[in-house]
Amino acid sequence: MCLGACSSPAPLTKAQYLQETDQVCGGATKQLASASDTYVTDHKGFTPGPDTNEQFTRFTVIKQMRDTTTLLSRLSAPDGDQSYVEGMFADYAHALDLWYADPVGRSADAAVGAVATRFASYGMKACAHMVQDASSDVGKRLVAAQKRVAAAAKAAPVSAGETSTAKG
Repeated sequence: MCLGACSSPAPLTKAQYLQETDQVCGGATKQLASASDTYVTDHKGFTPGPDTNEQFTRFTVIKQMRDTTTLLSRLSAPDGDQSYVEGMFADYAHALDLWYADPVGRSADAAVGAVATRFASYGMKACAHMVQDASSDVGKRLVAAQKRVAAAAKAAPVSAGETSTAKG
């Protein structure tokens, strides 16, 4: 029984939809970068083994990607595009399943790349970037995180009581 306004929200225009997806995916990209930086910082001084990298990939990266997909699927796709958008998300779910099964291997690369291409061709550029940035190549992700952490450490001011080792 309907007591108030019972209509569902109006579908978003494509421009509105793309703006919303850019916000969601842009936020997810930042969260993934932060999680990678934390992982690298926590493992500073030693190289984590394959089991540790698998856990990080499965329970941090892939989990974040699935959570992001859930948020994206809650958005109302533009009129006439619902089937296409649902298909993209179904393909992405499949790619994530492949990646989960082989978290540090390369078996999901083609599927992940195909989804990134579909996102980009639809106009979901931030989502395509997110998918590419959360590559199934965990080594590449961690090398990028190591560079960010090292750059941040170099840029951090020397705190009181510490001496700089730089000679000038």
